[in-house]
Amino acid sequence: MTKLTANAKTEKTAKIESSAKTKVKKVKKAPPAYMVFLGDLIKEGKYNQKELKAKGWEAFPEVAKSTIETVLVDSKNPRYNRFSELVVKGEEGILTFAK
Repeated sequence: MTKLTANAKTEKTAKIESSAKTKVKKVKKAPPAYMVFLGDLIKEGKYNQKELKAKGWEAFPEVAKSTIETVLVDSKNPRYNRFSELVVKGEEGILTFAK
């Protein structure tokens, strides 16, 4: 067996400590306000995509229109959906959460 020198021991200890520092738990951020707003409207099950966009633009003028449009379009695709459930288009184009 080889003996570690004092310098090698401190380097090894430093590596272990630095790797321990990088393992920080990530805290899940709260969704943006416009996402909560749109989610609540979708839960009601009364609005089509065009109406949801208009309400989102009216309530959040500081958010880019393209952002709200993208969130609504992506909500129907399982790969890009940012809501907790997938959104489906029902009768008359009404958007609701899948059951």
